[in-house]
Amino acid sequence: MSGTTHKTTAVALQNRRLAKVSRRRGVWRAEPTDAGRYFVQHGACPAGHWSASSTPASRPATPAGRSRPKREPRVTGLRPVDQLMADLAEAGGELSVTAAEGGYWENLAAAATRHGKVPAGKILRVAGGRDWSERIIRLVAPPTWITVELQQIPVAESLRGPHPVVKALRDDQDRLPMSRPVRARALRILDAIAKAAVGRGYTVTASKADSGYRHPRGHLVVTIGRHPNTLIVDELIDRVPHEPTRQELQRNQRYSWATIASHDRVPSGRLRINLERGRHIRQDSFSDTKTLNLEDRLPQVLQELELRAAAAEEHKQRREQQRQERKRQWEQVRDQAIVQAREHHRARVLADQVERWHQIQRLDAYLHAMQATIADLNPAEHEAATEWLAWARQHRKRIDPLGQPLRLPADPRFTAEVITPFMQGWSAYGPPAH
Repeated sequence: MSGTTHKTTAVALQNRRLAKVSRRRGVWRAEPTDAGRYFVQHGACPAGHWSASSTPASRPATPAGRSRPKREPRVTGLRPVDQLMADLAEAGGELSVTAAEGGYWENLAAAATRHGKVPAGKILRVAGGRDWSERIIRLVAPPTWITVELQQIPVAESLRGPHPVVKALRDDQDRLPMSRPVRARALRILDAIAKAAVGRGYTVTASKADSGYRHPRGHLVVTIGRHPNTLIVDELIDRVPHEPTRQELQRNQRYSWATIASHDRVPSGRLRINLERGRHIRQDSFSDTKTLNLEDRLPQVLQELELRAAAAEEHKQRREQQRQERKRQWEQVRDQAIVQAREHHRARVLADQVERWHQIQRLDAYLHAMQATIADLNPAEHEAATEWLAWARQHRKRIDPLGQPLRLPADPRFTAEVITPFMQGWSAYGPPAH
């Protein structure tokens, strides 16, 4: 059984406890449960299949401000894709679900889009919820770029007067290693993109080789505004059944460890364009398909480049706004830290003056006692004591805070070390870079 639809269906049935799914050695196995067999016969689940705790209708209303309850789609005879759309319609276009396994709801939404189940004028978006297991599925209006009509980009039948970058690619036989017809087509497609980009005012340059490599990986660099993006053209590879050669068969019979490849990888002749930079808006690669040639998809390629450049510019502006806001907040905190550091400095100066004033009071009493003592000394001791008293009186004048001009003390140098205790956890050396 090819594809993944059967796996998606099996997992959906397992989520509803109608089947058991297992995988061993790469082989998927699904077996119906008793409830599943009952469902096949009666078209409904047996009584009591859903407990009160898991039935959406029995869940209490969610208070304002709290997360919405996760709901499971009702168990009916509908296919999972149809059931998803029915649940979305009942929920008003937004549904909170639990992710049974990685990519399950994303694949289901993609299948709904692919098979035309989404209402006209709407698209399905699947986003993460409040925890790893929650998915929020929404029906939303498509962005403008999806509905805009794109102009076709002409591709010449032969490479005449190519863009200089494409001409250099053509002349370098080591680049674009493909068969001659496929390589010629790849060059014509690149030339069409280059000329269309230049016609819209964009810059087209050659890709530069990374350090240690002889040739660059990219083939074309289109710069829109200040945002370059690299285009790479390659040929898709097909896997075809391998026909064992006589030598391989003989070797396989002779040696127990010898194996024969089941498939060969061969060039398909189909081309693909990969975009290297930026977060994809539509997709990262564009290729030949069963219904469309790559030439028909060139308008989407150029639109993707423009959308990525616009998104990059918006992101850059948003980052700059955030940087300016962080700078403003840092400057506000720093200014407040300077005010607090100044107040702290003045408080320390005042406390020092008070301490010295109390010291003066004690010193005056001691100097008075010294003078009385000196009066009773003999002449031999009187001279030395008097000299010590004179120095003490001069010292008293020097440290007396009231003997000096009373005014606000000068500010200290507000270095990073001085203001750090008042920066509320911010760096005193500058605003954060990110």
